[in-house]
Amino acid sequence: MIVTDNQILIQAALKNYHVFKVPANRVSAKKSQRFYTNLDKSDLDYRTSENKIGEIVNLSQELNTLMWDFINTSKKDLKDCYDDIREIYHDICILNVLSCIEIDKAKKEFDISSSKEITEIKGKWARRTLDDRVIKPAFLGFIAQTKGYRDPKKKQYNYHKTSMDYLLKEINRYRSDKTEGKNFLPLSECFRFAGFQPNSVNRKQLLKIVKMCEATISAINAIWVKESDSPEEKYLLSQKCKEELVFDIQKMKINKHTLFTLITYIDRKKYSHISKLLFFVLFHYENTSIMEIMSELLPSKSYIRESSDGELNLYGIKFARYGGNAIE
Repeated sequence: MIVTDNQILIQAALKNYHVFKVPANRVSAKKSQRFYTNLDKSDLDYRTSENKIGEIVNLSQELNTLMWDFINTSKKDLKDCYDDIREIYHDICILNVLSCIEIDKAKKEFDISSSKEITEIKGKWARRTLDDRVIKPAFLGFIAQTKGYRDPKKKQYNYHKTSMDYLLKEINRYRSDKTEGKNFLPLSECFRFAGFQPNSVNRKQLLKIVKMCEATISAINAIWVKESDSPEEKYLLSQKCKEELVFDIQKMKINKHTLFTLITYIDRKKYSHISKLLFFVLFHYENTSIMEIMSELLPSKSYIRESSDGELNLYGIKFARYGGNAIE
């Protein structure tokens, strides 16, 4: 609930209140009687394992995009074009009820299949290009890109006259240009470890971690080639693989010298196939050693300062670096 006296928000809330009614859940349900036993816990786990809340919310947002794009394109008052959007609005209401059902699954049993309802609604409003790509709102493409499953070969992301795409356009206006990366400072150059001793590096541990990363990469690749799972499911399974890797490496005792060497691996061409995963692991690794290495970046040890003849160029401003290289 939001409680406000802001007139802009109040006017927006009341503007279409007489047109959009509050959807009511009329689906019958049977309250589940459960006991604190392993059998009931496993049954509950099974019944809630296929939760569709994320899929429902995404589909609802997509249908809202279509509906408001039609309304805004028509340039009519909502009450004048309500008959035109009635069907899609009713499906949005169904999705609203389905989201409540998914949330209540743990305590109630419903005589309804969320999967079938979602499939039917998806099929009804699916849009495709001439080359058989699925048309999606532009903002969903941005979300897919941040999560790693954007697929322009199978989907086309179009801008619509709707709030989320308006927001995306505004964000893109202030985004910096992409760089080729040729002049990027290597990550290891950002760390200073004056007491680094090559003889203290655990080579066996390094080899083991590299092999663990390679095995995880193989597992993730196997997930993404599966055709049976949706992109969202593949993303979640991939994240689980990464988190399990972090958990396994977390159990290893890694000294500062070995950790520092692992940081340099991120920049090496030899390990480019695992560099992103290695970065993910190192910065999810709960250990004070990596923080101690970073603490050596204090101004007294290493820093940059604005200078007209500096070798670093940040957004058109030159800086000079002080403090030496990563490994002297």
